[in-house]
Amino acid sequence: MKTYNGFVFNSAGEEHAATLKFDDPAQQTGKISNGYMDYFGLDFAVNGDCTKSTWTYILTAKSDAKKRDETKHGPSTLSIEMKSTDGTDNNLLGTVTVKYGGPNLGQTYGIRFTKG
Repeated sequence: MKTYNGFVFNSAGEEHAATLKFDDPAQQTGKISNGYMDYFGLDFAVNGDCTKSTWTYILTAKSDAKKRDETKHGPSTLSIEMKSTDGTDNNLLGTVTVKYGGPNLGQTYGIRFTKG
């Protein structure tokens, strides 16, 4: 399983740590399933697609907030789009949009991860 450590950030410079884990997309024919993200006190199930030629990721992260909801946001869905910054899958940069739940519904933030 690949592990990425990083941050979700806004234009004001605020950052919140995030950890993303998923099986190697090469073993899943570009599909990502059974992934996991720990972000803002919630556990998210992650799935989506990876285009290996450009290391582009289009992911959906969903949390039902049943196991853990440290900030009392409730169930949430995030849309994540990231692309390699170095031609490999080591450094990813993109955006995350809150599609459902919480006080930041509709907001888009920056996201960056480094494979760890």
